[in-house]
Amino acid sequence: MKATVDSVQLSRAVSHVTRVLDPDHTALSVRAADGGLVFEAVGEGYSRASVQADVEEPGEALVAGVRFALYADAMPSGEVALSSRQAATGGFLNLSAGSLSVDARLLTGASMPQVPQAPADMLGVDPEVFGQAVATAASFASRDKSNPVLGGVRLRERDGRLGIEATDRYRAYVRTLDVAVPEGLDVIAPAEWLRTAGAKATAFGATDRAMFVSGDGTLDMTPLIDGAYPDLGRAFSPERLRSDSVAKVERAALVKAARTMRRLVDDKPVMETRFGSDGVTMTLRGADQDVVQWVPAEVSADATRRINIDYLLDALAALGSDDVEVRPGRMFRFVDESDPSTLVVAAEFRGNQERGGGHGAIPDQRVGDRGPSGQALRPHLRHGRRRHARP
Repeated sequence: MKATVDSVQLSRAVSHVTRVLDPDHTALSVRAADGGLVFEAVGEGYSRASVQADVEEPGEALVAGVRFALYADAMPSGEVALSSRQAATGGFLNLSAGSLSVDARLLTGASMPQVPQAPADMLGVDPEVFGQAVATAASFASRDKSNPVLGGVRLRERDGRLGIEATDRYRAYVRTLDVAVPEGLDVIAPAEWLRTAGAKATAFGATDRAMFVSGDGTLDMTPLIDGAYPDLGRAFSPERLRSDSVAKVERAALVKAARTMRRLVDDKPVMETRFGSDGVTMTLRGADQDVVQWVPAEVSADATRRINIDYLLDALAALGSDDVEVRPGRMFRFVDESDPSTLVVAAEFRGNQERGGGHGAIPDQRVGDRGPSGQALRPHLRHGRRRHARP
């Protein structure tokens, strides 16, 4: 193998691909052919990145991915020459640029496993819109590793368009993108994988076992999460989201007030919010002091509710409009006036904070429901598992 490539393009491609590697899967495939370099790795998922290069001699090599990524990142700006060679001590893939030259030892006895083929009918998406939507959804997914289903983001067909959903049972994010999708599309992808792989995606697709996203010269795959996702459509029925009070408030002002209160009182995150004719008054009671903030708002009816201030900030961060509607009730509903297809919900705090009260969980008939008292019953989600992608 002998090729020359730009150092920035090399570093970006190798860094992108080696993210999927894990202790049990360390190999990186480097292939030079057809006027470019192709990097591939298989770990929890699969990743491929292609870059333009001047290829003098085609060839392929397997190297230790993480170490090769360090070498690629260390190359000075400009052109990097890659060349493979054999020595008495084994094979090497050399990287040279300027005064720096590094030998990456070739792996012996290793091979790249087969990976599933991406669907031929990948669905095109706007990189900025899709990337922002899946990143926001990922921030609403659960971090509880004991329940993998809620650690995923659901992508489903909703009236012929792409619906994106995520919840950790206490917060939820639902958005519909103007992307035509096949009838019956319904998959769950790992949230953190989707956040990273989908950041600059131009297309996505899914099989019965895996999800794929492609970008500018990249293709990434992950096994799907197997399990029953909460029915957020039922959870967000008009009855559950009913509120007699609607507050229209400037988003930036509410964010600033909440952040100030959170900095001043960091031990008690539950905030009382009073919606009245003069605006929204927020009270955060700490161990040694109370903090009160007032934000002007147009309020349709008086109401007093409690909410975790971190959930409030998460909800406001998920919205893009300058002004938002806040509808307090059994669940706080936040409406993005610039995008009615976006729905953000946070559960109301119930009970006595000092006595261990908690937030009402976002319910679902299949995973749990509320009793007559309104207390949240712990859902019994079938713990999901990763579907192993078959070649």
